[in-house]
Amino acid sequence: RGIIVSTSGFTHDAEKYIEKKDVKDNADKISKEIERHLMQSIQNGDLYNSEQILNDYLAEILLKSDLGIDFIKVKLYELSIMNLRAAVDAGAQIEEVSLIINDYIKSISNETDYPKICLHTTNLLENIITLINKLSYNKKNNTHLIKAMNYIADHYAENITLESVSKKVFVSNYYLSHLFSDQLKMTFQEYLTKTRMEASLELIKAGNYKIMEIAEMVGFNDSSYFAKVFRKYYGTVPQTYLLDKNKIISE
Repeated sequence: RGIIVSTSGFTHDAEKYIEKKDVKDNADKISKEIERHLMQSIQNGDLYNSEQILNDYLAEILLKSDLGIDFIKVKLYELSIMNLRAAVDAGAQIEEVSLIINDYIKSISNETDYPKICLHTTNLLENIITLINKLSYNKKNNTHLIKAMNYIADHYAENITLESVSKKVFVSNYYLSHLFSDQLKMTFQEYLTKTRMEASLELIKAGNYKIMEIAEMVGFNDSSYFAKVFRKYYGTVPQTYLLDKNKIISE
């Protein structure tokens, strides 16, 4: 998604560079083709290729260094906005990216040594791409986890296991187990049991089934074990819960 970026969240130094019309006019001479390729590479999270393109970008700026340090900084400020857009388009929170960009702007605002400015710029690129790759990794993880959760929601009444669900979502047992513990802070079995308990409670509330039937409908072959697990979750056995519910209805 596209965004409109305001300079209000950045330092006055950066705004001062942008406001210099003669600097802005000369800045337009920098190759837009390099900027386009760099933007695409950043969005793809390709650090190696992005660094190569950035080197070309910085070299072109250096060729125009006779235009002054303000010219260099205005181009790098524009580059930072490009980094911001790439990260936000990848799903990053604009507030989080703005902090990274603002730190970068502050680091170059009073710097006059071009190699040091280049180093700060490379560090900015690495930070942004690291953030984008982290988002991509989390998104991929969430996709596998969501598929597993959806499968459980559709098949909790069956004799499913970590192994069988892992095969259905095409990941290893270890990886899926890690996703549940890392993202949901519970084991696969705990999540499966939670899903079954919530389903059983809805069936009891419906009032159309016997306890033994409900146990089987949510994946328990042993109604006594089902009652034990139910009590752990809700503080009472299913029979008592059902009697209390019917009592409330009759009253």
